[in-house]
Amino acid sequence: MAESYDLILKGGTVVNHDGEGARDLGIHAGKFAAIGDLARAAAGELIDCRGLHLLPGVIDSHVHFREPGLTHKEDLESGSRGAVLGGVTAVFEMPNTDPPTTTVEAIADKVKRAHHRMHCDFAFYVGATRENTKDLGELEMLPGIAGVKVFMGSSTGSLLIEDDGGVRSVLKAIRRRAAFHSEDEYRLRERMNLRVEGDPPRRRPHPPISRSLRPNATSGSARSPSSIRPSATPPIAKASGKASRKASSTASAPTTPRTRARKKHIPIRRRIPA
Repeated sequence: MAESYDLILKGGTVVNHDGEGARDLGIHAGKFAAIGDLARAAAGELIDCRGLHLLPGVIDSHVHFREPGLTHKEDLESGSRGAVLGGVTAVFEMPNTDPPTTTVEAIADKVKRAHHRMHCDFAFYVGATRENTKDLGELEMLPGIAGVKVFMGSSTGSLLIEDDGGVRSVLKAIRRRAAFHSEDEYRLRERMNLRVEGDPPRRRPHPPISRSLRPNATSGSARSPSSIRPSATPPIAKASGKASRKASSTASAPTTPRTRARKKHIPIRRRIPA
């Protein structure tokens, strides 16, 4: 008796862990059930995929869905809907929301918001602050957490650890992984006077940084790239349920520097702050 599938994707170029080649894909009950030559199999529906590439679902490890706080830009439902429309089946969402994701309560709130609303698998980063550094070893292990995010340049609220000592303390506290916004906050502060006229000020400026925190270039303590610690696969929560709102899409701004664009009279779009 011939094998039977709900759907067969026929003759596409399948990109897989072992390379790429012309293969068929058999799908049953919403899951991939077979990869190979399915010429003798039966199917409720057959789609000719010759000339097309079939890719595995993408994991996007850096997204900003703006919830809670700035949901007029994006939220967990609309962002995840846009993700699956683009072939992204799992996302790791960033902590610089309002309020930021830095406590047990904030993490639990985000996970609760995501369940039965997000259309793809998800995990969240917990943001590192000076106040929660000692607790990061526990926070990073909570359900739904992908790892720790460190902002070395000003972001939102208390999400700023700009000095080497603070970064070192974070790395000592954690056992899994950390992702970094590796700016030089001191240099950013010193060059504020070079800001292009008309650009908006920071919505929530940080208090002045103590000069005593700045690394001493003559002390022999050089800035070195922070290493990412190996770990097991993060606990990704499974998406469930259906949502009703239509996804919104956000276009990213051109990478052409603003000053160069103005000189050439190139129309530009204002970048949404991360």
